[in-house]
Amino acid sequence: MVPLSSAALAQTRIGMVTLTPATPVAVSEAGSTAGGYAWQPVPKGMNELRGQVLTPIRQPLPAGSRVQVSVIELGSGAARIVADATFSATRLPTTYQLFYRQGRLLSVQPHVVRCTVTDRAGRVLYRSADTALPRLPRAVLNLAVLDLRGTAP
Repeated sequence: MVPLSSAALAQTRIGMVTLTPATPVAVSEAGSTAGGYAWQPVPKGMNELRGQVLTPIRQPLPAGSRVQVSVIELGSGAARIVADATFSATRLPTTYQLFYRQGRLLSVQPHVVRCTVTDRAGRVLYRSADTALPRLPRAVLNLAVLDLRGTAP
């Protein structure tokens, strides 16, 4: 038996296609991994929230769809958006990342995370339930959204 070199072990050729194993995500000394995400340094004074916007099955989105993930302060009056990330998406599930300043949160008020997916015209397609904001400097929070396309406004 002839021993194989490490290059031969790393690649497989099928017909005209060469398969090479993917290299794992490199993590810096300052970072770590949790929940399959590679953590990178967070800007000073900021908190990080990341995760996925989930549906039970993979869903394509109409062209021009937007995803908004918001940190909302629920006070005695109207709810106030403390931080949000809005981006285009072509399908669900999709990943998000949101940075916010802890100093903008009033500690006596409850805070929630909410996700809304809208089409090009601004009609709500999907929405998550309000979920308590994790009180950690870095957290992974997956948000399950419900399909609202078949419901009345």
